[in-house]
Amino acid sequence: MEDATFLLRDALASRPAQETTLQAVRHALFALRDDFEAHRELRLLQARLAATSPAVSGHFRAVVQANWERELIAAVAQRLGVDPMQDPRPEILAGAAMSACRVATRQWTVNDGRSDYMEHLDQALAAIPELTDLA
Repeated sequence: MEDATFLLRDALASRPAQETTLQAVRHALFALRDDFEAHRELRLLQARLAATSPAVSGHFRAVVQANWERELIAAVAQRLGVDPMQDPRPEILAGAAMSACRVATRQWTVNDGRSDYMEHLDQALAAIPELTDLA
C-alpha cells in the first residue's frame, strides 16, 4: 500500500491545471487502477479482514488511509495555493475522497470482488458534488 501512496502523490502532481480539483483527485485515484488490479486478491483479503476485524480496520484507517489522506490534503492545498491549516477545503475534499474509497471498498467486498472496484469508486466520487444539494 505504501507504493500506492507514492503513485497517488505522483498522479496528483501530474494532473493538468485546467481540471477542477475534484476531477484531479478522481483521475489520480483512477491512476491506481493498475496497482489495484495487480494486487486484486491481496486487496480483497485486506478488505475482508478490515470488515471483520476491528483491529485490522483500525490499523487500516489510522495508518493506510491516514497516509493517503495526508497526501491528498497536501496536493489539494498546493493545487489551490492555500495553507491547509487556514483553509479547510483541502482536508474536507480529502476526507470526502477517502469516504468514497471506503464506500467503494465496502460495496466491492460485499460481492466478493466480483464487481468492478473502480466503477464503485467512480459512482462514490460522483456523489461528492451532489452533496451541495443537501445544503
